[in-house]
Amino acid sequence: MHKLMMAAAALVVVQAPATAAEWMTDYEAACERAAAEDKMVLIDFTGSDWCSFCIQLRCGVLDKPDFEAYARDRFVLLEVDLPNNSKFDPKLRAANEAICRAFGIRSFPTMLVVTPHGDVAGGFLGYRPDLAAVREELEPALANARAIEAARQLEGEARRDALMSCYRAMHERLRICAKGLRAEIMRSDPQDVYGLRDRVLNEQQMDEINGRLETLEDDPAAARDYLEALLPSARPANRLALLNLLYPLQIKAADSLDELEAARRTMLEILSCKPPYAESIRRRLESKFADPEELLRQVRTQRRLRGNARPPQP
Repeated sequence: MHKLMMAAAALVVVQAPATAAEWMTDYEAACERAAAEDKMVLIDFTGSDWCSFCIQLRCGVLDKPDFEAYARDRFVLLEVDLPNNSKFDPKLRAANEAICRAFGIRSFPTMLVVTPHGDVAGGFLGYRPDLAAVREELEPALANARAIEAARQLEGEARRDALMSCYRAMHERLRICAKGLRAEIMRSDPQDVYGLRDRVLNEQQMDEINGRLETLEDDPAAARDYLEALLPSARPANRLALLNLLYPLQIKAADSLDELEAARRTMLEILSCKPPYAESIRRRLESKFADPEELLRQVRTQRRLRGNARPPQP
């Protein structure tokens, strides 16, 4: 009997499924480990209990043994999670929110390959269906990360040019996450040969604005007033983005026909920039504002249902 039990145990060991990959949750510790093991950090920005594509990516790819085998010798894995779960560690949530702000994360899932120095080298936004699709994005990012590390060893114009080459190797939609790399290029490019200074200043202003709006998310009227006061001094490249932030706040906070008219003028300015589907948007705008008094009644009703009603204006 003892021999049979030993044989059965051995069979269980042989047939046990491979374990899923280990995901760290401490950014600094992940970077230190990556430096010690000569690896890069792969960050999964996720909403693990509410983002359907995040859940599909994790269950369908990242938790599979073949991904663990692929990542084992290449990456230190880091999860930056912002779940809806009210029992989630508040200190970890605050740290994860800070990491999202630092990398300019605007959507989930986002996967970033980051050097131990914190330079973004590539990755992808959104869902990928299998390991092959994930590898197709991560392999060039891994090569770019090695190139960034090599460029950091150079000096002068050679350093600047090599870092800029790495920056350009990234997909344009990911470059917004590469704040540290842009800052490094600017330090190596005091004459602004590559023209990054304006872009960085634009992004710094938007970061400041978005940070302020986060503190006002429960007060649409205050957020609207903040943006309206800011618009005259906004950097020109940011004006359209600010108008797109302003319009829904103007609608949500409107409590008079004059305030609704201000929202309509904001949308007309947006349309003057000829966004995609401008004519379709224009037709919907005309329909929406066909009866301003009825629209105002609807806005007030919706605000009352949300629980942030304001006293009606005389």
